[in-house]
Amino acid sequence: MSRLHSPRDNSRLLAALEGLALGLRPIPVREDSKVPHVTWREFEGRAPSEDEVVEWWSRWPGANLAFLTGEPSGIDVIDVDVAEPAWPRPSCILPSTCVVSTPRGGVHYYLKHTPGVGSSVSSLADGVDVRADGGYIIAPPSAIGGRSYRFVQGSLSDVHVAPAWLRDELLGTNGSRREFVGLRDDTYVVPEGSRNTMLTSLAGTLRRRGLDEGVLAPVLQTLNTECCAVPLPREEVERIARSVSRYVTAERGRQGHRRPPTESLPGASGQGEELTRLCEQHVHGAFQDQLGESYVLITVGNHIEMKRTSSRAFREEWMASLYRRHTGRPPSAEALRQARIQVESWCAASERRVLYDRVAWYEGCLYYDLSDSEWRAVRISPEGWSIVPSPPIFRRSVGQVSQVVPSADGSFEELWRNCNVLPSQQPLLLSLVASWFVPDIPHPILVLHGEPGSGKSTTARRLKQLVDPSVSPLLSIPRKEQDLLQTLDHNWVVPFDNINKIPAHASDTLCRAVTGEGRLSRKLYTDDEDFIRAYRRCLILNGIGNPASGADLLDRAVILGLQPIREPLPETVLDAGWADNLPGLLGCFMDGLASAMRLVSRIESSGSFRMADFAIWGEAFSRGVGFASGHFSDCYNEANLARWQDAAEANAFTSAVLSLLSRCGGVWVGTATELMDVLRADAGNESAFSLPGSPKGVSTELERWSGALRHLGIVVKRNKGTSRLIRLSSVA
Repeated sequence: MSRLHSPRDNSRLLAALEGLALGLRPIPVREDSKVPHVTWREFEGRAPSEDEVVEWWSRWPGANLAFLTGEPSGIDVIDVDVAEPAWPRPSCILPSTCVVSTPRGGVHYYLKHTPGVGSSVSSLADGVDVRADGGYIIAPPSAIGGRSYRFVQGSLSDVHVAPAWLRDELLGTNGSRREFVGLRDDTYVVPEGSRNTMLTSLAGTLRRRGLDEGVLAPVLQTLNTECCAVPLPREEVERIARSVSRYVTAERGRQGHRRPPTESLPGASGQGEELTRLCEQHVHGAFQDQLGESYVLITVGNHIEMKRTSSRAFREEWMASLYRRHTGRPPSAEALRQARIQVESWCAASERRVLYDRVAWYEGCLYYDLSDSEWRAVRISPEGWSIVPSPPIFRRSVGQVSQVVPSADGSFEELWRNCNVLPSQQPLLLSLVASWFVPDIPHPILVLHGEPGSGKSTTARRLKQLVDPSVSPLLSIPRKEQDLLQTLDHNWVVPFDNINKIPAHASDTLCRAVTGEGRLSRKLYTDDEDFIRAYRRCLILNGIGNPASGADLLDRAVILGLQPIREPLPETVLDAGWADNLPGLLGCFMDGLASAMRLVSRIESSGSFRMADFAIWGEAFSRGVGFASGHFSDCYNEANLARWQDAAEANAFTSAVLSLLSRCGGVWVGTATELMDVLRADAGNESAFSLPGSPKGVSTELERWSGALRHLGIVVKRNKGTSRLIRLSSVA
């Protein structure tokens, strides 16, 4: 598990400013990565200003730190990445210079720059690289994989001149390699993001000319060193050489079988084979999710993306583009189909993975998918939160849109400007929304009701934008159950707007969406391949009256009544303020969740809440953002009691039972038939139609509402003997 830095940690900014003061040129690098945030080549020609450096770490507070090497910063770094390198020779002694330990157990020796020395891979010995002209080096206190770069000898102010023997080695090796390849100049530099594609393409060209792995590997290593702005690791280049050399060439068939040149392969079949080979080279991983859907991992720019093989984005965009880029012509539809079948066979042969929507637990941390084009996520741990490359655990629906990057300078005030809830309701709503960032627990249904103009739809829309932004921030309940299941499948937070009455089929499905219970479905109506659909979602219901009238829904709900807005602001003003303050607001939730993770193991369940997991996380978050111990639990208790009181008053059966006990001194005993008769007699002719008309109906209603009555102090007991008596009693 990676050690994350709190958004308030400014150690990397201070180190960058210290390096800048010493004449080094700092650049920000993506957290837990070696990929720069900025176009670093620009700073080979000029030093960044102090204001630029401060702005970088204000924008990316968790960014790693790197320094340009070579002439721009006046330093060379010898990167020793093996445990027992064959360097330096025993007779050669290194000066007492600045030394840094790396997360992988390697060592960086910082030295004054020797003019003419360029960056290279394994040029001094296997596993001993040089970072000089045309390169950069990750510096303390950066961290990768949970381990930090650390000074083990001296500091940046203790960099010494390389000894004569080392200068000779650097210049001799560097010069000989440059003379051999002749490509290391400003007209041919391969940037990060294109290195794999360039080397694979060149390897394919050389392979078609008959070169085998023994020749390919050293040629690719040299090209990697001389042509790439930041060379790939040696192992990655060897993997490319090994992968490409597996393919049979036209000139050399294996075991006497001669493969015809690609151009002469018969129609779509030949294209399909060629496209399959290209997919094999460029697909980094293949698997199926828990529903049997096939996915692949591919490189796009400087990051890894996950694509569903049945999607148009994979078939018609990525595969077709890959084929066109390597052959200069488009593939046929049949070739795409053939290649997709092969790719999906790789997926079927691999281990299944569980994919998540928006939020997930991974390696002991919470991850929140930003759904942006760079495939980044927020990683939250007890130590803080940070922006990291997203692990391959999230699937993305068509309607999802990217979330803003959270920042560390906000407050919850923007939430209350847009969500019209009473101050007494705010702690409960804060903890409920925070729980939406925690997967694998049941989340109460948020029910908003109030007269027109009370901001119900605006509140629901803002909460959706805060946690799960989508092209459709508000939804209607579909009439068909299959459409409702699809809506749940495509959203993590599901806000249903302006509800008058929830259909019976929808009420049952929504209850299952809270608990995560499954339902047997069919992939297509034309096949008999069944699978289990199981959803655990965060639901919002709003309407003028309380739309959650059924006992099952009420038992899973947090109900907030909204008051009319006396001085409404224009939508344009609210939208502008929300857009400006959303990063800071999101950062407040990230801070609170990190604090809650430190506290949650110490919170004990009171046993009085059905949604016990939510109650524990709600209390932990409430304490984490500054509320007193027990304040959230008190608010949740009051809301539950008010919920059942309102429900009892609104329901004809429970209202009649309460009225009966009030007249009978708190105790009534009789059969179901007798209870039916007395309730209907008390109600009169006009209201009797709303009460059960049979003894079985009375028993069913008692069973359905027994939980609500218990919350209101009414105990229902049944005699299971021959008398089948029912006892209703009030508990003082």
